[in-house]
Amino acid sequence: SVQRAASMVDVGWKENQTLKGEVARLAEGQRSMERELARALARAGELEKERDEARRQCEAMRADLDSITAKGQAVVRLNSQLMAQIKELSVERRSQDAPPPPQQSPVASPPRPGEGAPGS
Repeated sequence: SVQRAASMVDVGWKENQTLKGEVARLAEGQRSMERELARALARAGELEKERDEARRQCEAMRADLDSITAKGQAVVRLNSQLMAQIKELSVERRSQDAPPPPQQSPVASPPRPGEGAPGS
């Protein structure tokens, strides 16, 4: 019975050592997981900052694009107005530069009495 009790103590001690080893492995695994979680959380924070910066840059570029589009539309309108003015000026200039229509010369009538030919 003493031998049996000693055997049971020996078995209990071995199981205790096994459990202590298992607890140590689990504790190391937990520490490893905590380090990995800390790295993942830090990376998530970095990515969040990058996302926010990218969003800010995107909004700034969109505002720039909207401004450029509005300016481009204004340029197109001004160009259209200038082309219309150039066309009007061109038409006016052509009408001013055109030779006058030929005038019909009056039919030569004989000199009236009292009017002599020039030089007479």
